[in-house]
Amino acid sequence: MEELTGIRAFDWVLAAMYAVAAVLVVGSPFWRSPGTRVGGVLVLPLAVGLGGIAALALTFPAETRTFLGAVVDKGAALVVAALVVLVSVAIADFLVSRVASLVAATRVFRRTRREGDAALAVALVLPAALAWVGIVKLDDHTISSYEASQAIASGAVTVVEEHELPSQPMDVSMQTATEGYVSFEDGSIGRLVLRGTTQTPDVSIEASGLASPRGLAIVGNSLIVADLGGLPCEPPSPCKGENVDAPSAEAGERRILRESDGRLLRFDIRRDGSLANRRVILDQIPVANSEHALNAVTAGPDGRVYITVGNLDRLATVPLTKAERTRPHFDWLGTVLSLRPDGSDVRVVARGIRNIYDLTFDPRGRLYGADNDGKTRAGWRREEVLEIHDGAYYGYPAEGTFAPYVRPRAPGLWVLDTVGSAGVEWVRWDGRPTLVVGSCDDVEAVELHEVDGAVAVTDRADVRHVLAVAGCVTVVEQLPAQRLLLGVYAFGGPGRIDIVQRQP
Repeated sequence: MEELTGIRAFDWVLAAMYAVAAVLVVGSPFWRSPGTRVGGVLVLPLAVGLGGIAALALTFPAETRTFLGAVVDKGAALVVAALVVLVSVAIADFLVSRVASLVAATRVFRRTRREGDAALAVALVLPAALAWVGIVKLDDHTISSYEASQAIASGAVTVVEEHELPSQPMDVSMQTATEGYVSFEDGSIGRLVLRGTTQTPDVSIEASGLASPRGLAIVGNSLIVADLGGLPCEPPSPCKGENVDAPSAEAGERRILRESDGRLLRFDIRRDGSLANRRVILDQIPVANSEHALNAVTAGPDGRVYITVGNLDRLATVPLTKAERTRPHFDWLGTVLSLRPDGSDVRVVARGIRNIYDLTFDPRGRLYGADNDGKTRAGWRREEVLEIHDGAYYGYPAEGTFAPYVRPRAPGLWVLDTVGSAGVEWVRWDGRPTLVVGSCDDVEAVELHEVDGAVAVTDRADVRHVLAVAGCVTVVEQLPAQRLLLGVYAFGGPGRIDIVQRQP
């Protein structure tokens, strides 16, 4: 919706509430429902409508002005606005004409002098109160177009260099400020060298023939690589249930899960930067599909390696067979794992995660990731920024983002109004700890605060849009001099590296 109209989801919800309130006002002379009338106008719908408009205008003045200015910028936005009005007419008529009649038919208020007004109050005031609680809660957890339009007080972020790559980048791990390695979708690993003041990247392919490399981590003189192994789809990606030769998407995901063999590879890094002595250090890692897979690999400050394994997707809300549940390491789905660099001593750090693409540590050893959104058995899972605690359970696939929960889950730090959150990096901007999160078409900055000895995101103003990107940001790496390296998966074009500069 945002891509089509240029207006964020929060603003459309706000517009729908305005529209329903306005229809209540305009329609108050015309409805034939029983109730008090003054000059032929049905009083209760008029009062609820005017009260709703006033409450929205007083609470969200800047959001309202921004929406009204943006809705005329695109023809598509005007079309959607017209559809919102039509739906609002139907909602208002349903509440006044149908719901009020049903309430009146129960005869609960038959002994009151104003039975019609009582029925209208139940039909209108209760839904209005619930809608108000909903919009306030949504405002607390999402970013409106107005908030997204505000410049960051501490400086702007701009793209200073764009460089095409030989394939789509999946991850980057920097060994020094100017040298590192990049994994490519085509099955190769390249050595990345940033040269000159513009930091133009030179890429030399040092390994090829991998099935589907993802996350990278440099540990000492070794490079550890996540590889999905062979999947039952014709390349290139994706390989999801619907891409498999199977009767249905669900059956396709069952086949992927059954046949998958994700693994961790380890290379020796020679003195000249070339890679040698490739070997498997961990295998039989389950893969639900090419997106819900073995994704992140990160070196921890404790000398261990941390990896993420995506959870089920199509199969998350359906029964599984005993054979599927007893496949090797089935319990690793939807987890963050840690292990020694030789592949031994695998431990489950956290469970109940849907799909984290990247991990980052802060200087105090706290671990963070961005979990992707999707359907659960109990509501929608939003894009969540997580601090990943040892032993925590994050709820997927049983729970959505918001309570009530059947089983208590560890809370997220915040939810993002983005899609496909992937690359994440902890940085310090103006002395403020910040997570930079790259997603599809967007880069967000999430400011972190210390609250009672714990990390928290205290207000929606702490989450700011900093950059629009053409493609999906799979990598965010910090460079010197307030620069960031973004690895961008560009659909329909060559992958690239963007060097972005933050101006103080």
